[in-house]
Amino acid sequence: MDGGDGVKITRYGNYLAGTPWGWLSASVTTFAIVLASTALAVLLLSPFVQGEGIDSNGAVTPLMLLVMLIAQVLMVVLVYLAAGSWGARPDALLALQPARGGRAAYIVCLGVMAVGVVVYAILAYQLRPQDLKSDLAPFMTLVRSDTWWWLLLLVVAVGAPLSEEMLFRGFLFPALLKTPLGFLGASVLSSVAWTSLHLSYSPTGLLEIFLIGLFLCAVLWWTGSLWVAIACHGAYNAGLTLFLRFFGGPV
Repeated sequence: MDGGDGVKITRYGNYLAGTPWGWLSASVTTFAIVLASTALAVLLLSPFVQGEGIDSNGAVTPLMLLVMLIAQVLMVVLVYLAAGSWGARPDALLALQPARGGRAAYIVCLGVMAVGVVVYAILAYQLRPQDLKSDLAPFMTLVRSDTWWWLLLLVVAVGAPLSEEMLFRGFLFPALLKTPLGFLGASVLSSVAWTSLHLSYSPTGLLEIFLIGLFLCAVLWWTGSLWVAIACHGAYNAGLTLFLRFFGGPV
């Protein structure tokens, strides 16, 4: 199938994948976008950074949150520009279109994800409780701060879902689908790439992120819309942040 702008469109379930980018150029560009957005954010805040970000106890600081937020905004802009290269339609390439199934698709996907996350969290806490504590510890100071917790919520529940989903499952994923790996192989590779952003996490945390990545690729297959994946990603991050804020005990 031809998208009308010279881009071949391939259907996977309800997901219409099409991009002028090859897998190698898209992979290199994905890496470059992450580096460029982070470097520009640090440069913009360089008069205030002076080596800050993580305090002596390993906690994320407000300044680090600001760097992350600016980097996320820059990432969204750069991804959208890259998606519009060579005459492609950015919204179509990134699957930023209504979900097949409407509101019901959101409800079902959010429900399935919630059940899966709860089951995984229970098992992970039973088997490796220290992993969960070590992954959450850097954020607890800000979560409990009456001044800064809202900024943390903005970064993790809005900035991260938009920027990361647009980059890895919106931009990179359809390029990987052009390889012989097929949908499952592309899902694995894009999820590994996304997981690599979180290398400071424990093995349990990294496995959870990878599995969520696979689930979000399945969400694309079923709904055909990146907005549902963004909603699921944002709901997970927001739910965890709000739980820690209002119900979390000492970590």
